[in-house]
Amino acid sequence: MPLPAVGTVLRALAAPRAVMDMVQGMLALRVARRDLATAPTGALLPLSAASAQGDGANAAGTPAALSEAQRWARALKRAERYGPWRGACLVRSLALHRLLVAHSVPGSVVRVGVRARGTFEAHAWVEVGGVVVGDRPAVQQQWTPLGSSTLQGGDSGTATRLALQALRREVA
Repeated sequence: MPLPAVGTVLRALAAPRAVMDMVQGMLALRVARRDLATAPTGALLPLSAASAQGDGANAAGTPAALSEAQRWARALKRAERYGPWRGACLVRSLALHRLLVAHSVPGSVVRVGVRARGTFEAHAWVEVGGVVVGDRPAVQQQWTPLGSSTLQGGDSGTATRLALQALRREVA
């Protein structure tokens, strides 16, 4: 992959806050890759339900919460572009969710959706207050979301297991 021009990198990193956000994004990607490689399937998203329902859940759909979520989604995109780690959709979603929880953005939930088009496919994304963050807004219509309870309680439902295994293969 060719490296971006120096001017492009400097413009993208003009603000010190953007640099710090990007570094945090890089670390979140690294931790998400590690977690995906080592955590049991039922333990991948333990914080998702708590952050969606915890303190401040009423603020989840506010413009301030969405603005902050978009900030971290941009930081993660820069981290992937300029940093050493790339992530498939599940890695990106876990990393973004981790950033949102760490920065007290209420209502962050990792969603996993499936579809069958000759083969079984799965995709992961993040929502804040029901709004897609860091992915195409149409993702909600293109994929059938699995119930969040199947991802939280360690339920070994067949669809959930297959979806997460498909997403893990994408990373490997």
